[in-house]
Amino acid sequence: MIMDTTKKYLYFNSDTGDTDGSVMMPVSTCVGFETTGASDVKFYFKSAPDTDTLDIQLDRTADSNPRELFEYIVNQINFAKDSVLTIGDDFTEEYIHPDITSVANISSAAQSSITFSKPATFLVNDFSAGLAEDAGDGFDTGTYSANTGSVGMINGEVITTLFIELSGKTAVSTADRTIGIDGSSSDAYITRITTAKNGIVYRGEMICLEVGAGSGSVGNVFDLVANTSGTIQPGADASSSGTKLIDQGGSYTLAEMRNFDSSLIADDNPAGTIPSGGIQDQYLYLAVASASTAGTYTSGKYLIRLYGAPTVNLNDIS
Repeated sequence: MIMDTTKKYLYFNSDTGDTDGSVMMPVSTCVGFETTGASDVKFYFKSAPDTDTLDIQLDRTADSNPRELFEYIVNQINFAKDSVLTIGDDFTEEYIHPDITSVANISSAAQSSITFSKPATFLVNDFSAGLAEDAGDGFDTGTYSANTGSVGMINGEVITTLFIELSGKTAVSTADRTIGIDGSSSDAYITRITTAKNGIVYRGEMICLEVGAGSGSVGNVFDLVANTSGTIQPGADASSSGTKLIDQGGSYTLAEMRNFDSSLIADDNPAGTIPSGGIQDQYLYLAVASASTAGTYTSGKYLIRLYGAPTVNLNDIS
C-alpha cells in the first residue's frame, strides 16, 4: 500500500506546562528543514498564500549527526502508519528522535503581500539620469521627466520612450516643415540620439494616443524626421539632408502604430526606413506632411519608442 503523505501531520509543542504553545502542520506544507548551528534544527512550513514560512526551531544534542536525523524523520513521514507524527512535545517530553531535546521556538508566518513595482531603469553608458535627451526650446521649453522621456535597459535592449503632446504647437501649410512653438527662433527637435544614451537604434514606432486637431485645418498627418542638424527652427525644412523615419500619408487614427526599422526588406518597415549608418548623433523632428495645413494644435498625444542595442555594459544591471 502507498502512503498518502498529503494526509499526514507533524505536531510540535513548545510549552512545558500545557499545550498552549502547540501547532500541527500538514506534511504537504513542509518546504524543508535545516541545521543553523551545532545544536539545533529548523522546520519550515508554508502556511498560507502571500505569507512567508512558519519556522519551528528545535534543540538537538550538540554535534549530533544531522544527516542521520533528517533521514530518520523522512522515513517516519514516508513509512510510519500514524497520521500524526509528534516531532517534539515539551509538555509530554515526547520527541521523534533521541537527538531532539526540546522545541525552542515556534514563529508565526508573517503576511507578505505581493507588491508590483515599476522596472528599474538601467542606463547604457550615460549615468547622468535615466532620461531622454531634452527637447529643443523651439519645441518644448521644459525638460522631459521620467514620465515623458525615459531611457532604460530591459533584457539587454535599450528602450527610449518619448511622450509627445502637441497642444499649443503650430504647423505651417508647406510640406516637410517643422512643428514647434509659434514664433520661436530656437531649435525644434524633440530629442537627440546618442550611442552612449540610446544605444545603436535599429527600430522604432510611433503610436497615436490622442488624435491631433486644432485651429484652421491643422490635422495629424506628419512625418518623423532624423537630421544631423540640431538647429532647425519651427516652420523650417526638417527633411533637407534628413531622413523620414515615418513617411506615410493619411491621418493617424486613435491607437494606430506606425513603425520603422533598419531592415532592407520593404515589408518589414512600411512607415519608413532607418538609413544605412543609422541615426546616431542625429536629432528627431516632427514635420507636417503634404496633406497638412497651417494652424495651432489643441490636442494630439503620441508615444515614440526607439529600440537600441548597447555597445558597453551588456551584463550590467546595477
